[in-house]
Amino acid sequence: MNNFLKHVPGFRTNIKWKKVVATVYYAFCVILLASGIGAFLIYISIPFIVFAVISLIKNRNKTVIGTLVAGIIVFSIGTMINPDIKNTDTSSKKIVKTKEVVATTVKEKTPEEIKMEAEAKVKADADAKIAAAQKVKDDAAAKIIADKKAIEDKKIADAKAIEDAKLAKQVAYKSWVDAQFSMWDGSHTGLVDLIKKNLNDKKSFEHEETTYKDMGTYLIVKMTYRAKNGFGGVILQNVTAKSDYKTNTITVTSQND
Repeated sequence: MNNFLKHVPGFRTNIKWKKVVATVYYAFCVILLASGIGAFLIYISIPFIVFAVISLIKNRNKTVIGTLVAGIIVFSIGTMINPDIKNTDTSSKKIVKTKEVVATTVKEKTPEEIKMEAEAKVKADADAKIAAAQKVKDDAAAKIIADKKAIEDKKIADAKAIEDAKLAKQVAYKSWVDAQFSMWDGSHTGLVDLIKKNLNDKKSFEHEETTYKDMGTYLIVKMTYRAKNGFGGVILQNVTAKSDYKTNTITVTSQND
């Protein structure tokens, strides 16, 4: 058995990795038996032929001539049993020829078909241009609508802002008016202070009644009161004044009229 293995490629040098590779290859050849004995003989003979040629050329070992001849014989027998290898070139040529035949059998377009295709392309281009033009119109119309809406929205916002400002002014003005008068007796506190400053006896001041007329931006205030005069007598008097919202000042316009 060992003498036989010395002539088998892969086992001749007794190197482990070569023996593993050779074992895998020969196992593959055995599997090829399922495809036929011809394929098995072809592939099993290839290593013997290749390594015999290498040994003959490289080492000039004439003892491998027998192995080479035997391998060639086995390879030839395999190709005769499996004619697919021999017919590979012929099959390739047939395939190329078949492609050429198919290429030559492509139906050429008739003038009518060429005309119809050209007309279809022209129509498609025209439809695309119409669609593009319509899109431009639609975009322009949408922009006009959006601009109008923006203008209307701005008008509404501006009107609301004006109304809010007006309301705020009204609220502020009302708050100012309410703050002018005393919660206890309804007197105008600013006018009372102004009158007291000019009295001979401030402690003699007695408030009788205060009325006012709202003019929108100022008040006309009329107050009736009692106070001592220069002779020490307490007399009933009245005063009319203007209370201005913008300047927040009060000015006497008339007395005892």
